Amino acid sequence: MHPLPNPLPEYREREITLQRTKMSVMETDVRRASGGSESPAVLTYDNLPPHSTLIREILTDDTTGETSIKIIAPAGEPTARARRRIAIRSAIPAAAMTVATLAVCAVPIGFVAYNHRHLLPWWTLIIFTIFCAALYAFLWRGWRAESLARNEVLLRRNSVLLIRPQQLLIEATGPQGRISYEIAASRIRSVRAANREMPELVLMLDTDPPVLLLKGREFDELQWVAATVRHVMRLEERTIHSQ
Repeated sequence: MHPLPNPLPEYREREITLQRTKMSVMETDVRRASGGSESPAVLTYDNLPPHSTLIREILTDDTTGETSIKIIAPAGEPTARARRRIAIRSAIPAAAMTVATLAVCAVPIGFVAYNHRHLLPWWTLIIFTIFCAALYAFLWRGWRAESLARNEVLLRRNSVLLIRPQQLLIEATGPQGRISYEIAASRIRSVRAANREMPELVLMLDTDPPVLLLKGREFDELQWVAATVRHVMRLEERTIHSQ
């Protein structure tokens, strides 16, 4: 009997083709909204973090000659660097849960153990230490797995940002649905990268609630995006003049 063909490569190829089609549609929408050229010039230099998967291009308006920067954040999976960050950050809540669990158990069990301490063998402390280590490892692995799963879902989103001096256009699509923003530069108070459990880009607006973008990506990537938005839209100069 001949072995059955493996359908995974064909499925993976169809998935990649679908992702590229989605990205092409979003890029076309952004170009049409901006009135920019359909053949943008790619930058010949790049100061992105070495591990970054972001793509940066220059768009030049054929009519006005205005230069804009387009940033593409393609969907992907957590990198080895992101997995290390999640593993390290999971250690603190796991340790807190371990201490809390031991504290709850220490009241009834510790009282009995103290009253019968003369009956306990010398290796009791060793067994207790091994138990504490096993409990911590169990909680840490669970916390890390949950955080990693959330990060994987967040990184399935494709995002395109078109940064113009007077306007910021945002298109994103993924498992959480599709979002679209057209934000005038005059409405933006500040742009910053928030180094939370899941890092994200925070746009503070004058009246509306903050806009949260690119959640789950690397913090230094978000710092670079925030600095690029501030530079192109001259937000720092506008803040100085308004003071």
